[in-house]
Amino acid sequence: MSNNFDYSDPQDTKEVNGVHRCASIIESHNQILYVKFPYNVELCEDFFTANDQHISSEYHQHHAKSPQLLVMLDGIADWSSDSRAYLKSKKHQGMYSAIAYVLSTGNMSVLEKHYLELVYANQLQNNPPKLSLRYPIGIFQNKKDALHWLESSPRRNEIS
Repeated sequence: MSNNFDYSDPQDTKEVNGVHRCASIIESHNQILYVKFPYNVELCEDFFTANDQHISSEYHQHHAKSPQLLVMLDGIADWSSDSRAYLKSKKHQGMYSAIAYVLSTGNMSVLEKHYLELVYANQLQNNPPKLSLRYPIGIFQNKKDALHWLESSPRRNEIS
């Protein structure tokens, strides 16, 4: 796998004033960014804004095409209601061509899948998405399936 830019220091995932700064970018290959959300993260608009700014500064300044994200979850503590509006915003939607979430293992995966389905409920029900700005979303149990879906140039949502 080729690394196309400098990745965040793991220190970047620590809380600053109670808000997680951003996810760690693990690697990049063929316009797929592997990112890992911090352990037991509380997802809110501030988290997603910081994450998008980080990806924009590290990826978008060097690449013309929007990346696909493969997001490795490591336990979601909570999703705030403001995150849903942000994830539907034109600013956020225009940054990515697809996002695949890989659930963590164990009991946390049930909660993560529940949160993802709640946040993306309308988008997952409209398959394919009706609005052109919406990127396809995939929710997977393992990285292999998520990567296969992303590499297939997804046009439809996928929940496994």
